[in-house]
Amino acid sequence: MSFEPLLLLLVLAACAGGTAIFVRLSRKQGILDVPNERSLHDVPVPVGAGLVISATVLTALLAYFLLRDAGFEGSLARFAAYFIASTVLVMVSWLDDLRHVPAWVRFGIHAFSALAILWFSPVWEMESGFRQWSFAGAVFIWMVGFTNAFNFMDGSDGIAGSQAVAAGLGWGVLGAVLGSEAVSFAGFAIAAASAAFLYFNWEPAKVFMGDSGSAFLGFSFAAFPIFAIADLDPLTPGSADRWLIVLYAVALTWPFVFDSSVTFFRRLLKGERVWEPHRKHLYQAMVMKGIPHSAVAAVYGVSGIVCSAAVVVSAVLDSLFPVLAAIAVVSVALPVAAHFSEGIGKRREVVEISELERH
Repeated sequence: MSFEPLLLLLVLAACAGGTAIFVRLSRKQGILDVPNERSLHDVPVPVGAGLVISATVLTALLAYFLLRDAGFEGSLARFAAYFIASTVLVMVSWLDDLRHVPAWVRFGIHAFSALAILWFSPVWEMESGFRQWSFAGAVFIWMVGFTNAFNFMDGSDGIAGSQAVAAGLGWGVLGAVLGSEAVSFAGFAIAAASAAFLYFNWEPAKVFMGDSGSAFLGFSFAAFPIFAIADLDPLTPGSADRWLIVLYAVALTWPFVFDSSVTFFRRLLKGERVWEPHRKHLYQAMVMKGIPHSAVAAVYGVSGIVCSAAVVVSAVLDSLFPVLAAIAVVSVALPVAAHFSEGIGKRREVVEISELERH
């Protein structure tokens, strides 16, 4: 029997047990997210349980590589870079969960982590000249940008966990289709850990993920295409294959990519300080208009599953239509959902006022 299924079950159990313990300890130690003017919650909630997700997944990946019989040659260096970069990223992010870390320090760590992955990427072997640097530059921007985007999107009960489960499952299946066993296992490991965490983070949340989880998940999903590309036969694929895998990576997390990108450019055009915290994401608009956190998380979770399924179908059929269609549908569905939530919120206010008047 293969050890991977057992290892995944251990990830699920360890993250569930670890999160339960974290909730108790954080309450005793006062590690709480106290509501402020930007918060979508009303009471202090333990924060930083993403540390359990990160530690569980990284430990499982370490065990996976140690238990493998073969495949250490090139992948070992890439895994070591990912493991070290992720560990540094999680440590700084955990510190930010406990006390504020300046934005420039966090950005510097994100940039360092991305460069560490790129340094051991196959782009330097597969490309040359302008194509080499254009691809490396695009991947660097994608990695740093999405690490921050996932962090910004972690602001409502269940939303980040739902996206992580959907994208993790997508990478698990896509990795198997592409022949990238390590990426496949990593995807399933993240899905298992996130599912366990989601039980505690579903509305009403008993604990929040914090930067130690959201930054790690964003960084991992952004780095996976590099590892998948590395597992391609360097003698056969062309540039199109590598760009296609990057497209798959973007599509697998499209609900978060779309929301964060639309919000970023909308604020940029208004001259706002885009690096400062805010409450202008589409998901935040839904919650503030009265839509339950669980419903918002379900909208993003289902959108993520649709995108993941489309990516897998596209990879199997070698056709871009399914993934492009899914991107188009989600790009319309999320703004429509945010728009209709305003009407729902107003109707709820009318009902609440009517009930108060009757009493």
